[in-house]
Amino acid sequence: MKRSYYKKSSKTAKTGNKSQYYTGRALSNTKGEQQHFRLKELRAKRQKVLSWLGALLALVILILIIVLQLINSPQSLLSFDNQQVKTKRTVAYNQTINDYLSRYPVERLAFLLNHDRLNDFFVSKHPEILSIKLKRLSAWGDDQFALKARQPIAMFEINNQVAFVDNEGVSFDYYEFDKPSLRVLDRTGVNQAKVVSRRLLEFIGQAVSLFNQSGFSVEQVVLPPQTVHQIELKLKDRAYPIRLTVDNDASAQINGVLKVIKKLDREQKTVRYLDGRVPGKVFYKQK
Repeated sequence: MKRSYYKKSSKTAKTGNKSQYYTGRALSNTKGEQQHFRLKELRAKRQKVLSWLGALLALVILILIIVLQLINSPQSLLSFDNQQVKTKRTVAYNQTINDYLSRYPVERLAFLLNHDRLNDFFVSKHPEILSIKLKRLSAWGDDQFALKARQPIAMFEINNQVAFVDNEGVSFDYYEFDKPSLRVLDRTGVNQAKVVSRRLLEFIGQAVSLFNQSGFSVEQVVLPPQTVHQIELKLKDRAYPIRLTVDNDASAQINGVLKVIKKLDREQKTVRYLDGRVPGKVFYKQK
């Protein structure tokens, strides 16, 4: 009995050691898993903090750019028809752009720029410009704007003062590129302030443009004596003048004149003049 008890005790001791061994191993595994979980949590927190710091840095840079654009008044690079051209009015053009951006500071942000409003504002100050378009707006460098100049089709020279008119009848007094070959001769003898009216300039521009579109080239425009309501045009390869009145529609008068010109060409007739001033009728006098 004593020997049997001893063996039983020995087995019990061995079994107890083995149980303690497995328990220690389980505790060790649990601690390892906890450390791994903590490391994973730390990595996630670190990535989250870095993400927030990155977003904060981007926000600070964005705010800095916005502030610089709102307070900066950079000089603009101007180009005509996508070509860099030196113009004597660079300072004036830049000032107009800055005046507009000062009036609407939020539009220094390119995506908020109101192109139509800028164009209207700029053209009202500089009628020799047909349009202005933003190419690039930057807080770090120069703004880039593309200007399109009006193309004059005729030029007035009255008492050393020059005025231009384009095919839309818009008049302007400044143009530094190639001057038009067509000159308007003033023979009215009337005070110059009464001669060059917007209405007259618009009519001349429309008349010249309509003849050009019909394949005829206007060589000369004359303001006849003692009137500011009529003009005389001379076409290339045509010896006779064409009389028109500013008081009636340019298109209707010229359409009637064109029909008579084609008829005279077919019949090979020579005339002293054509008169389209009466609505719906064209008069001429044969040589």
